[in-house]
Amino acid sequence: VVAVWVGGNGRPTRAPGEVRDAFGNLEAPEP
Repeated sequence: VVAVWVGGNGRPTRAPGEVRDAFGNLEAPEP
C-alpha cells in the first residue's frame, strides 16, 4: 500500500476504489 501512496491529493492513486475509500476515511475521521 505504501508503494501506491502517491499523489498530490495524498491518496493512493493506483489502489482499488475500496482501498481509496478506506484511506479517505482514515485521513478525515469523523468524531
